[in-house]
Amino acid sequence: MLSHEGDWELIEVELDSDGQPARVSASQHAYGKIRRWRDMETRSGHPVIYVAKGSHANYFDPGDHSIELGGIPTPVAVDETDGLATGRVMETAVMPLPGTAFDIPGFKWLNFKGSWGEENGNPAGDAPLGPVWSGDRWNRPFSWEGLEWDGFDGIRGMVAGLKAHVDGLVKIDLFDSAGGHVGQDAQGSVEKTISGSQYLEAAGINKKAVIAPFDGSNEYRLKLTADTAVLTPLHMTLADPGRGTLTTLVYNDVPLGAGATAMLTVTRDSILTDLAIHLDSDNDGVADATRMPDQISELPLDYTPPSPVVDLNAERLVNGSVRLRWRAPGDDDGMGSGTMYAIRISSQPITEDSWVESESVLVSERPREAGSDESVDINGFPDGKFYIAMKTTDDAGNESGLSNVVTCAVEPPRLTLALGAAYWKSYADYLMSRLQVRYTIKNEGSGPANEAAIRRIMTVPAEVSLAGTYPEAIASLAPGQTSDIELAFSVPQGLRSFRTSLSASCRDGSGEEIWFGLPPG
Repeated sequence: MLSHEGDWELIEVELDSDGQPARVSASQHAYGKIRRWRDMETRSGHPVIYVAKGSHANYFDPGDHSIELGGIPTPVAVDETDGLATGRVMETAVMPLPGTAFDIPGFKWLNFKGSWGEENGNPAGDAPLGPVWSGDRWNRPFSWEGLEWDGFDGIRGMVAGLKAHVDGLVKIDLFDSAGGHVGQDAQGSVEKTISGSQYLEAAGINKKAVIAPFDGSNEYRLKLTADTAVLTPLHMTLADPGRGTLTTLVYNDVPLGAGATAMLTVTRDSILTDLAIHLDSDNDGVADATRMPDQISELPLDYTPPSPVVDLNAERLVNGSVRLRWRAPGDDDGMGSGTMYAIRISSQPITEDSWVESESVLVSERPREAGSDESVDINGFPDGKFYIAMKTTDDAGNESGLSNVVTCAVEPPRLTLALGAAYWKSYADYLMSRLQVRYTIKNEGSGPANEAAIRRIMTVPAEVSLAGTYPEAIASLAPGQTSDIELAFSVPQGLRSFRTSLSASCRDGSGEEIWFGLPPG
């Protein structure tokens, strides 16, 4: 049903004021995710993206990812991004921007407006247009519809339970007390008989990892082996919701080799009392030595969302944009600062249920300290009445409740014309029958009229013609503002009067062009 020929995916990198990477966005089907640069996997300073098998959606991590439908992950639809050595590493190419590129040999394809593949009448299965014609995804970086922060952070991102990773030369296996297993079997095939577990092998970064859920009652045995002598670091995290803690253990150099085994028992009690890896050099089932972790840290799991914004205010500006103001809610207990704001609009009242269906107009990651005054101007609002709401996310991925919902009406402009004086500008103009006519153009609408200009002139009788060129466009007319426009006409000798009919256009606050047929003068 969802198969289609061709597709275009998108990866964006945002630079801060110092020219340093700040965020990365990655498209996934009809939506996308944002991650901070500091949380990205990188190689030689470049971000690493894992492309899903068969669907070409982009993910920040290898593994299985539930596809979202209507903003809700669906476990029955899964993207696979295993990061195995059989995959290809794709190098990117720099493309010039359209408008500068259409006439450059090799890049004229950017101007192609057709579909990149077959159209079959199914919106979910039709091939897409090219990147230049993809609307918000091209025109509104980091604020296109469906884009959300991915919620990753070192704490909340690990609430899968147990996660352990080692160097790629090491075989890593995890067993539970019921005989379940995640790892590779004797034939080298991946086995995942522990419910909710994952096995990851990222050859590009020489890492293997196992992930399994943890609710406090689990008992796991982590087993490390290798075919050749190797010293491997072991990095393990255990998120225990029952204790409300995230424990991180780092063992710098675990010695392994042919016939040697390293075992670590992981339970809620063992994390409190026994952190030693048991080393069995001859695989006789008896530990010959133990290794304690080189680094131990414990952080509280943060399940407390930021307080919602309660004083959101919207003000329509004369240029058609909307200015939003509010007071920063901070993080836990109204202290500190959040990590990101998300602002959405809708033509219908916004509720918690309809939030995911509302249009995303802004995602920002730099909230100020609690109590600070915040404001942002948002451009491109279409005409009409809109509802606006926002949420705040903290550094653990907790999302606040919905803010107070405000409304804002972006009204269209309306141009009218009044005839002023008609006169000979000079004696030479009189001799040449060149009559000067002054008109006053006025914006009688309630929205700004940008780039207002006379676009068409008709005269009766037709022998009267415009002498010269059309006047330049007026940059902007605020509601109620006027401006004089002068036109010169060539009038046949002896003609006592004539009529003019003018048409004008302007752009409203969203950039849409509006035409007006003005009354004859």
